[in-house]
Amino acid sequence: FQQEKLQATIEIQENTFRQIGLELHDNIGQILGLARMQLNNASGNAQELITQTDDLIGKAIAEVRELSHSLHSGRIENLGFVQATKDLLDKIEKSGYAKTEFHYDGHELRGSESAILFFRMTQEIVNNIIKHAEASLIKVHISGAGGKTTIIISDNGKGYDVESAHDGIGLRNLKERAILANAEIEFLSSPTDGTTVKISTK
Repeated sequence: FQQEKLQATIEIQENTFRQIGLELHDNIGQILGLARMQLNNASGNAQELITQTDDLIGKAIAEVRELSHSLHSGRIENLGFVQATKDLLDKIEKSGYAKTEFHYDGHELRGSESAILFFRMTQEIVNNIIKHAEASLIKVHISGAGGKTTIIISDNGKGYDVESAHDGIGLRNLKERAILANAEIEFLSSPTDGTTVKISTK
């Protein structure tokens, strides 16, 4: 019963992500595009301000497009876990949040559901690093042997006390997705060292 409940919860989350992604793409993206068109049609009396505002709107459109893509599980299914993860790290590096390193031994997760579950876990961990770790380097290592997959995500940030960490929504989501993926998740960190998260299929 617990497994079915978790499955239903994850499906609801993915449907919500998909709906938000479509809303961002279809509505907010179109509104920003229209604002940009109107701005370009404005008089040239304040051309410098118009140019600066146009640049900002262009960046907002790009961010909305990226967020829409990252929320849509269909894109993860098409790309596969490995490529979706590499794209995520490439985006982080280009944005200047942190340097990234990606290591992959040629082992690909099989099944679209597994790809989505493992990508969402990786995405959650990486987002937490960006928000809280103050790290300058994020590493992801994907390997597999004997039908098992191991994902190691590490950073050189400030770390935290694992024993006293609160069981927040993000951590709870990670644990629930790990259960559904038939995987174990392990956290290694301290306030003076970086953090390493290891996800491995059973």
